[in-house]
Amino acid sequence: GERAAAYLESVGIPESDIFLCGNPSDHRRTEQVLAETPSVERNNRFLFVGRFIPHKNLPRLLNAYRQYRQEGGDFGLDLAGYAVQEDELIRSSKDIPGIQFLGHQDYRELIDLYRSCAALVLPSISENWGLVVNEAMHTGAPVLLSEPCGCIPELLDEGQNGFSFAPQDIAGIATAFHRFERLDPRERHGMETRSLEIIAGHSVDAWAERVAEVCLAPSANP
Repeated sequence: GERAAAYLESVGIPESDIFLCGNPSDHRRTEQVLAETPSVERNNRFLFVGRFIPHKNLPRLLNAYRQYRQEGGDFGLDLAGYAVQEDELIRSSKDIPGIQFLGHQDYRELIDLYRSCAALVLPSISENWGLVVNEAMHTGAPVLLSEPCGCIPELLDEGQNGFSFAPQDIAGIATAFHRFERLDPRERHGMETRSLEIIAGHSVDAWAERVAEVCLAPSANP
């Protein structure tokens, strides 16, 4: 993506030697699951999917969600995944209403979570891309993303399919929750449509076409 390309240029790789192709997820598999299962309505719950490890920034996410609830926010928060921080996170959030720790989910279960959540939230301190964003957007989910997420230039249309925030800013994360909750149903539906429009250009087929293009280009064949 654009941010990886900028990094390569910063360490001396010529722009002419860098080819942008994005980062796809298996949209065909997602579409198959969607076709095989009944459609569902989106609920009023935010969703995190990933490992419970330090760079995912979950302690700040939980503190931001606590603030959001204290300020009158009403949406729930589901966390799917597990790892070394799980027990600690569960203990630290017992006083926060609306949180569910769902543990490990298989692919079909994840698709159900993506297609029914209000929005995916990825609060990472560091994230080369964030393939869960692709997966969620293939179901039409809006996205709330921390600014370091590498996929932002390609997948986030600020205010149109989601919002971004600084990962260290607990109040800013809470504000992103509030901003999304305050959208009316028509605006949320518009975000779902925009997510589908954006992710259509980041399918496995589109990625393969871009790779084939550069491999077959005259400059790629000495």
